[in-house]
Parts: sequence; structure tokens; C-alpha cells
Amino acid sequence: MKKSIIVLIVCAMQAAFVSCEYDSPEIRFQQTTNITNDYSEIVAALRDQTLTIAQKMSLIEEAMKMQTLTVSEKLALLEQALKDQTMTLSDKMTLMTRAYESGVVKYEELTDKLISEIKSAGTTTAEKLEAIKSVVEAQTTDLKAKMDLIEKAMTQLSETTEKGFDKSAAASGLVKAAIESLKGSVDEKLAAISSAISSQTTTLAEKIALIKGSVDAGLVGENSTLALVQKAIEALSGSVEEKLAAINGAITSQTTTLTEKLALIKGSVDAGLVGENSTLLS
Repeated sequence: MKKSIIVLIVCAMQAAFVSCEYDSPEIRFQQTTNITNDYSEIVAALRDQTLTIAQKMSLIEEAMKMQTLTVSEKLALLEQALKDQTMTLSDKMTLMTRAYESGVVKYEELTDKLISEIKSAGTTTAEKLEAIKSVVEAQTTDLKAKMDLIEKAMTQLSETTEKGFDKSAAASGLVKAAIESLKGSVDEKLAAISSAISSQTTTLAEKIALIKGSVDAGLVGENSTLALVQKAIEALSGSVEEKLAAINGAITSQTTTLTEKLALIKGSVDAGLVGENSTLLS
């Protein structure tokens, strides 16, 4: 104790930019974060084997906000940190998310990194899903980008996960999280959902997932499903045969609820794709 007090007093007398060696990594880390204000100092700190992953992560998160570092330097520091073999998938995605929030990386770069890590990370499905959810929630305005990420991530996860994985349930939960994390009022969220449903680049399966997510998130009631499904059908692109194939695929899907199936059939009739007596959709 006496030695530690003496060391602390000595260190307190050092110049502001001199790093002191303490017996305690926690104290050393506090001093490092106080004096670290340029690229070379942060590189040295990241190589310090006495610092924990949590300490290094905190250092990088602060570095992403520093005005004294260039974007190139921030990216280099981020890449160096991500190479740490002791860092979990969750740790890596937390750092990437902070970099995104600080404007250092684009959302596309964040999602690409996530997909790449899902391919190689030796982590559980639950950890991968949690990482996907964190990235979905990090971006709060572009619902289409969220849906694109969910589709890519679930496709990759289906190829790497264990047998018996319930892809439908997992995707449904992620879509709900995507909708709930949208920024703005209820009306603004509904407008974003309506825009995505009306988009011709959104598949019918994604449209149905959005409708279900809206219901699950409490933004719309079950009685609103019909109107949304009709809008989804009207926005479909392609020939009549292609539209009918998409509708038939959605109706026969095990992830589509009975309410949605009935709405799809009625929507097909209202859109003039089939007659009321047609047995094409069954």
C-alpha cells in the first residue's frame, strides 16, 4: 500500500504527457487514456498486454471521437483492434457500431463486416443473433437498409448454424427490432413501413415480414393487415404470372399467418389478378 501511494505521488508529478507504470492495470489505463491524444500513443496502448479487452475497447471508442485523428488513422486503429483473437463477436460489432455512429464507417461497411464475421466466428447462434440485432438497432432511419441486412444475415446464418434452427422466428424477431428502433413518431415509423411495403425492390416475403413486424411492434392492429397486404400486392413488379407465383409462395409459406393468407387471397381478387371463383390460390 505504501509503495503504491509513493508511486502515485511520483506519477502525479510527471509531465502531462508522460506515461507511468503502475502495479495496477486499471490505474495505468486511466493514465493512458488521459495522455493519449495521437495515433502513435494509441497504437502503443493497444499493444499493452496488461490492458483488458474492455479497456482497449474503451480506448478505441474514444479514439473514434477524437478530432486530432484522421479518418485513415481511425480506420487503421479499428482494424488493429479487430484483429485481437480474444475479442468476441459482440465486442467487434460494438466497436464497429461506435465507428459507424462516429461517422468513421458507413452502414454498408458495418453490415459487410458483420456478415464476414458470421461466416468465420466460432460463436453460438444466440451470440450471432445478438450481434445482428445490435447492428440492426444501431441504424435508426433507413428501414430498407435494415431489411437488406436481415435478409443477408439470415441467409448466411442458415448456412452456418446448427440443425433445427428456427430461421422464421429469428427473422421475425429481428424485423420487430428493426421497426421498433426506427427514429421518429408513430406516424413517421408507419410512413417508413408503408414506403418499404410500397417499394418495388422489396420482395413480397419482406413486405409480409414488415406487416407482421408492425403488428408485433404494436404499431398497427390485426384489422389493419388487409389494407397493408393489398398495398404490398399492388406494389409487386413483374408479369401477372410472376405476381401470382410470389403470392402463391407467400400463401403456402409456413411463416405466413392465417390472417395474412386470407388477406393475400382477398388482395389478389381486389387487384384483379384472380377472380372470386379462382382456385389458383389455395
